[in-house]
Formats: sequence, C-alpha cells, structure tokens
Amino acid sequence: MYNHIIENYIKKLDKNKIIDYGIKNNIYLNNNEAEIILKIIKKDWKVLMYGNPNNIFNYLKANIREDNYIKIEDLYYKSKEKYLM
Repeated sequence: MYNHIIENYIKKLDKNKIIDYGIKNNIYLNNNEAEIILKIIKKDWKVLMYGNPNNIFNYLKANIREDNYIKIEDLYYKSKEKYLM
C-alpha cells in the first residue's frame, strides 16, 4: 500500500518541488542538478528506499556540485534512518 502512495506522489513530482525541498534543507540546486535528481527519483526510487544506492550516489557525485552532493547524501541517510529503519 505504501509503495502505491509513494509511486503516485513521484508521478506528480516536478523540478520545482525538488528545488523547493532543497531550499528547505539548505541545498540550493541549479536547474540542471534538480533535473538530474528528479530523473533519478522517478527511475530509481525503489533502490533509494530499499536497495543499495551506491551507484546512484556515484553518479550524483560526478554530476552535481560537491557541496550539494555532501548535503544530499547527508539528508538521504538521515531521512532513511528516520523513516525507514
């Protein structure tokens, strides 16, 4: 049931929501970075939630600014610990 709710939310997710969420977490993404993150979320959300995200983070590290990468990785692990463990 939860996967269905998450999947429906992700279908409606857009670049502006990614940028706004980043700002709320002191992460200031440019349009390209937001687009990269949006594509990853839409394609690989199950891996991010339940699998091993190492390949995703390696891709992010190579394609977004280092300061944003560090903040995103930190936010990811804190959120995962809070909501999934």
